[in-house]
Amino acid sequence: MAKVTYHLPRGAKLVLDKNQFVELMKSGPMKRDLLRRAKRVKESAGDGFEESVYDGKNRARASVITGTHAARRKQSKDNALQRALNAGR
Repeated sequence: MAKVTYHLPRGAKLVLDKNQFVELMKSGPMKRDLLRRAKRVKESAGDGFEESVYDGKNRARASVITGTHAARRKQSKDNALQRALNAGR
């Protein structure tokens, strides 16, 4: 893939190699950080939620989903996941 050049103030340039950027975004430390954040969201949302980390096309991704009927009802009624998002920051 091509390198992308960004022209910054005062004549500075930032050159990114997309392959290296994708490699960084899918790296082990990135996945561990995403998993840590997803676990905090899951714990804040309550029982019955599940977290996962997986590779997307260009980066690792994390998700927290409902795993039980009670969690689905809690999400539907109380927006538990939306309320728990700040725990992942």
